Amino acid sequence: MAQKKRDSKRKWPWILLGILGLLVMLLPFAQDVASDLAAHQRITQASDAYSDRDDPARLASLAQAQAYNEQVAGRDPGIEVAPYDEQLTYGDPDMMCWVDIPKANIELPVGHGFGANTLSKGAGHVEGSSLPVGGTPSHCVITAHSGLRSARMFDDIRLLDVGDTFTLRTLGDAYTYRVVDVETISEDDIEAWDEACALQPGLDLCSLVTCTPYFVNDHRLIVTGERTYDEGADEAAPSPALLLDPRTLLAIAACAGILPWLIAALMRRRPMFVKAVALGDGCGLAFSKPLDVRVSRGPRKWTARVPKTGVKAHAKSRTELALALAEEIERTWRAGIAPDAAKRERKRMEKLVANGEIVEGE
Repeated sequence: MAQKKRDSKRKWPWILLGILGLLVMLLPFAQDVASDLAAHQRITQASDAYSDRDDPARLASLAQAQAYNEQVAGRDPGIEVAPYDEQLTYGDPDMMCWVDIPKANIELPVGHGFGANTLSKGAGHVEGSSLPVGGTPSHCVITAHSGLRSARMFDDIRLLDVGDTFTLRTLGDAYTYRVVDVETISEDDIEAWDEACALQPGLDLCSLVTCTPYFVNDHRLIVTGERTYDEGADEAAPSPALLLDPRTLLAIAACAGILPWLIAALMRRRPMFVKAVALGDGCGLAFSKPLDVRVSRGPRKWTARVPKTGVKAHAKSRTELALALAEEIERTWRAGIAPDAAKRERKRMEKLVANGEIVEGE
């Protein structure tokens, strides 16, 4: 019983350390999942609010946004246009729409402006650009972070190529855009920025913007799409490259490397003590001090290990394990072909035999 308690005391610090390591490695993935769930909850609530398409408040909000775009295009909307902060507040005052990018598996709410508070919850709309309700001409600009530890945000818009699609969903309406250009500009190149986000005659455009490269952020990646009316254009499958996302790879590595070890440690049984080993020629080895054999059970097999000797055996059951262990001890004793640790143990055993502490024979 005392030996069992000592073994338990030795085992649990390592198990707790393994659990801590697993949690640390899974933390970025868990934070990303939590961020996605929070964004999805906001989107679901807003979507429910848009379900009544004939609601006068919804229609009035849509009309105001369209009038705002007319004003941005330099035309007279014919009605008094509400200030920017009051645009598209129907359903959720902090979310004007959400962006859906199937290939990158991104679904983010879009708030007003791109202040720190807005971008901490999702994407932001660049004030001064067209609102996400289409129009000709119009150019809506959406921006979000990249390289955050706690969320992917716009990390994966790098997967978008010319011809891919993404969708803005505003007040229950869908505005789908097909990528026509992907470019990178310096954050200091104001002329290039103005050109990339400018209105184009006769075109309904939307640009997705994020910082690049990771952790340097001195350039801007701009993915620009042109409005398409092709039904089902936004139903692309997520890119297989998403599996190479650092958070996903870290989570896979944690589960593959640490989890099996933890399971084996938690399933470890009390030690097996070997007092004597019968040899194949009818003789045997009797130990003055029983060998302390560590036994563990994995998903498919049992394992026995004699610390500091290199002796290790596997079997499908504990009964078979005892036989396999005896054979392994005999093999290392007779052949001396085990690793150095086992050879040193063999020499120690020979010394014990010479001193009469181990008796060979019947």
